[in-house]
Amino acid sequence: MSHVTLRATVGVTTQKLPNGETVPAFNVPSVYIDLPKDHLSIHIHGNIVSKIANAFKSLFEGKIRDAITSNLKSLVQKQLAP
Repeated sequence: MSHVTLRATVGVTTQKLPNGETVPAFNVPSVYIDLPKDHLSIHIHGNIVSKIANAFKSLFEGKIRDAITSNLKSLVQKQLAP
């Protein structure tokens, strides 16, 4: 992967703790990730089955790209502590 673009909106608010103290809080309402199709390279190595899979890799590169961007979005949104 190369040339990945990540844009995130970070919201700042406050939250009240169980002890009554008010502290800052953050949320990530929107995340945009762009992974250009021509910047994702998948190489499959191994036995004859991998050579067959390598011939058809273009059929599932889009699904892999979508899974990568979806997981990255989820991680960015969840990693900021509430």
